[in-house]
Amino acid sequence: MDNDNDVDNEVTPSSIAFFYHGSPDAPDLDVLLDSKQLFSQSFKYTYHSNYVSITPGSHRIKFTPVNASNAYIDTAITFKENVAYSFFAVDSLESISFMAVEDSLALPSSGKANVRLINISPDAPAVDIVTTETNSSPLFTDLDFKNSTPFKEITSGKYTFKVKDTESGSELLSVSDITLQSGRIYTLILRGFSSPPSGNTNKLSLQIITNY
Repeated sequence: MDNDNDVDNEVTPSSIAFFYHGSPDAPDLDVLLDSKQLFSQSFKYTYHSNYVSITPGSHRIKFTPVNASNAYIDTAITFKENVAYSFFAVDSLESISFMAVEDSLALPSSGKANVRLINISPDAPAVDIVTTETNSSPLFTDLDFKNSTPFKEITSGKYTFKVKDTESGSELLSVSDITLQSGRIYTLILRGFSSPPSGNTNKLSLQIITNY
């Protein structure tokens, strides 16, 4: 039933943010927003959240040991309205730091997928990403630690991704049978130690995350 007294509901502006534990020798972490725990579950290495809504404006983000008051990372971020972010705890524990990336969630063209690369391996060289499906032409080139590429639109389908040392051209690792679906947005995360310290098993690997 129509009601002449109805008014439009106000839409509260928001930002969205994705969080990722990428420090390969750090313990499990809690994520706090303005000193309040943002997730009920602590983050093990390589754990990540979905996008969560955050009110635009200035906030403090902390990564802390589980149920601890001390913070490994404590940083202020000004969230812009209607902007998507990815936040990472990166580097070895003794040098742990914060990485922030603004995301583009613009959808790709029909039959295409959007892909980007983020390098959070503390000791890997600058890398190229090559796929056999693009006739060995690099998909991304010369990306070093704590850097990210823009999203690139590629044909959807099944891919093999090869990670190569930019300088020497030697293959560091290869991941096969990765299906990129049409209309989806993906992030490739290069993570782990190229040369793990004694007792650490978090070796260099490539993780594929669906952003949208």
